[in-house]
Amino acid sequence: MQPYRLEMGYKIKTIRGTSLYDFWGEAITDWLNEALAEHDEQTLVNCASKEYSRSVKSDRLAAKMLNIGFKQYKGGVHKTIAIYAKRARGMFADWYIRNRISKSEDLLAFDRGGYRFQPELSSSSEYVFSTDLR
Repeated sequence: MQPYRLEMGYKIKTIRGTSLYDFWGEAITDWLNEALAEHDEQTLVNCASKEYSRSVKSDRLAAKMLNIGFKQYKGGVHKTIAIYAKRARGMFADWYIRNRISKSEDLLAFDRGGYRFQPELSSSSEYVFSTDLR
């Protein structure tokens, strides 16, 4: 069996620091700032996991970061279940690209896999979508 993903928590000593966050953070953030400069709405839509999101230096980001969260509703409680959230992030990214979304308010229409926007769980910095688990 082979590893299939890069663990961001992996410790590695380089001239940039002691972790992959240190190694990539500045370059990723600089690239995002350049890409965002070409868009009318200065919002970075982040549907990555928390582990990977930490690679962006948010204090240096020249835009608002809008986090997208996915929860499952079961037994009267909304909670994040990693395997379902991972699948939902993939569905969301596919939907986002295929529909050429360009405004953050258009994100509220996401409805694949039974997910629906949950305003009571959301804020101006995080949009939460939830689906029922049966």
